[in-house]
Amino acid sequence: MASSGNHRHSPFESLKELKALLDNALEEARSRKRKDDEKGGEVEGPSVLASAYDRLRLWAFPNDRADWAALDRARAHRERMDKRHAESLFALLGRWEFLGPRAFDTGGGHYTSGRVNDIAIDPRDSQTIYAGAAGGGVWKTIDNGITWKPLSDTWPMMEISSVAIDPTNSSVIYAGTGDFDDWGQHHFGVMKSTDGGVTFSLLPVGEAAQVSITGIVVDPDNPLIVTICGGHGGVAGRVWRSTDGGSTWARASSITADWMKLVISKADGGGVRAMYVVGWSDDFRTGVSYRSLDRGATWHLIKPPFVADQSELSVAASPLTPEVVYVAGSVDRKVFKSFDHGDTWNDVTHDLRQDDFEWNQSWYDFDLACGAIGTDSAPRDILYIGLKHLSSWDSSGITWKELPHGHDDLHVLAIDPTRPGRGVLIGNDGGVYEQERVAHGWDLSSRNATLGVTQCYRGDASPFDARICIAGTQDNAVASSQTDLRAWGQLFPPSGGDAIAALVNPANQKIQFIEAGVAFHGIARTADQWKTSKEITPSTPGDVLDAFSMPMAMDAGGTRLYWASDYLWVRDEASGVWAGRLGAQQLAGTGNGVRSLAVAESDPLRVYTGSTDGQIWMADGPGFVWKRIDESLPKTVISAIAVHPRNKNDILVAIGGTGTGHVFHCADTTATPPVWDDVSAGGVLPDLPAVGVVRDSVFPDSRFYAALDVGVFYTEDAGKHWTDITVPLGLPNVQLQDLRLAGNIVYAFTYGRGAWWLNPTGQP
Repeated sequence: MASSGNHRHSPFESLKELKALLDNALEEARSRKRKDDEKGGEVEGPSVLASAYDRLRLWAFPNDRADWAALDRARAHRERMDKRHAESLFALLGRWEFLGPRAFDTGGGHYTSGRVNDIAIDPRDSQTIYAGAAGGGVWKTIDNGITWKPLSDTWPMMEISSVAIDPTNSSVIYAGTGDFDDWGQHHFGVMKSTDGGVTFSLLPVGEAAQVSITGIVVDPDNPLIVTICGGHGGVAGRVWRSTDGGSTWARASSITADWMKLVISKADGGGVRAMYVVGWSDDFRTGVSYRSLDRGATWHLIKPPFVADQSELSVAASPLTPEVVYVAGSVDRKVFKSFDHGDTWNDVTHDLRQDDFEWNQSWYDFDLACGAIGTDSAPRDILYIGLKHLSSWDSSGITWKELPHGHDDLHVLAIDPTRPGRGVLIGNDGGVYEQERVAHGWDLSSRNATLGVTQCYRGDASPFDARICIAGTQDNAVASSQTDLRAWGQLFPPSGGDAIAALVNPANQKIQFIEAGVAFHGIARTADQWKTSKEITPSTPGDVLDAFSMPMAMDAGGTRLYWASDYLWVRDEASGVWAGRLGAQQLAGTGNGVRSLAVAESDPLRVYTGSTDGQIWMADGPGFVWKRIDESLPKTVISAIAVHPRNKNDILVAIGGTGTGHVFHCADTTATPPVWDDVSAGGVLPDLPAVGVVRDSVFPDSRFYAALDVGVFYTEDAGKHWTDITVPLGLPNVQLQDLRLAGNIVYAFTYGRGAWWLNPTGQP
């Protein structure tokens, strides 16, 4: 994501700068825990930074900054690949099937899912709702969230920041791509549907395709006028406008900013509507608010009376009074109300919660929405603010009320335009929830039973029972299916929060392991499928506990649990005793850790490690004398290692970066020096980081699967030719995180569409 134009500099663009930011955030979180154990564990801020750092690290080779333009090249490459051959593989491989999490129960039927960035409610039928997921695309329900249907699985990418419905024609839908809250990855413009989401087409938005689209307003009086805004991208964020329903676009303003939100007011008696846009301006070095009174054609600065420069802002317009607008700022932690389109302001912060825990990541979770209470003689606004939690304020009083919200980290609050007093729909890190006003007060309900947008990191499954599948997730701990893939549960590793890895003992499926990472590392073990469990975290003074590395692996007999920091550790399952720093060999460079770990199926003491800085080491136990074997390979993240099941000296590795091959094969790791063959077929695979590689258990010499950021690819001839088996075999175009083999079933863990399997054997 190369920086250009006069827009806010993002530390997420530089690996070095982001690492420094992450280190500071991790130390702050650990210090806080040492002092008062606030919240009992991990805070979300470091998790988000760690996830961003991990992703950028995969991309940054050979430079400090990632080549995000490689995404466009790789997508075009993928589309040029032979789809006919992919379809012919159906008889051999079957089709990808969604496993879950579904009906993901976090307690008492309180279902969760994954991060939702925006929600749009049909103004003619409030049972029809569209949700835009951070990594899972656009979804639609016509029964108020009882059942959801994905609409965008074949889109080039699936990150969504905004969704809008034409208020005069509910069949017309707009979706703005990119994930602004994760600093604007995977954006490619605006998609439009004219048939209620059955089909979509890409609009020619020009430079706006290079930013995450955070706001879309369709003019209620003239739906041919569409205004959009965005930021966090390869060009400066702006406000753009179309007067022909999206066929052509022009800049509506010369102002550049990372625009966070765009809203439109109710019409006044003369038919005038105010539009408001807020965001961070590099010119002013603060958050700014602008207003248009001519349907987005021209914009003028308005100045709420904040004392300090604001990093983030949010805005909401009253559904009752055309002139009333609200603005909140993250630094002052104030909310202001204007009765005159923003010319003058009143402070309505009152007793709103002010603590650091609530506000310290408003760059990630922050929204305002305004409903109305009109059931008595004095209709009034009800204002909602979403940060980590949800609070509401009745404009007739001076008290803010904290309300249940289903899951922390609120990204969007949506009001039913036909029933603004009903309550609020919430999009957060757990999906979609509704907080509804009822006779006795408030009633919270989940809308996530069939919304499959969980963001998984690493997972595993049992080779004996395909119903047993577990995965670490973003802010939802561990998703666990132990007996029924139709009903998943939640497991909490030590320290909670994000769970990075999960492992099933390959010889005894009742024994399983889950791992937390990021700020507070911890491993938990069960011997009875989580009826009981205990923490088994080793004491690792002085080791590098990388936020998203620290992999686990077991030997085929299930007798040893291997785990890695920047050294290798092993736990004897019989005694429960850890042995640390095997061979006294550091396996990664300064500040780096081991990212991938593999044990030979044919020898429980042959171990391979791959580091975040490109080191590959091999050792044999019990003495563990190490040999480094990465000579001639690119020095970037070694994301996965696959050992031949019958030949411990034959391995495949998956690596990150761009401008290089991404799957390499070594037929004899004992050779001096080892010889590596690029089996990416000299560019036959798209040039994007590989995050996983597995070998077919029946034909391990020739049949490989590789997971890249743009899909899963398959070769039948040891890498001479590769076939895209993503959409052609039913897997959405979603970001991949991990690829695993259990038995002969291939499991794909995705960052936005949960877990999937490909079942070549056809076993039930």
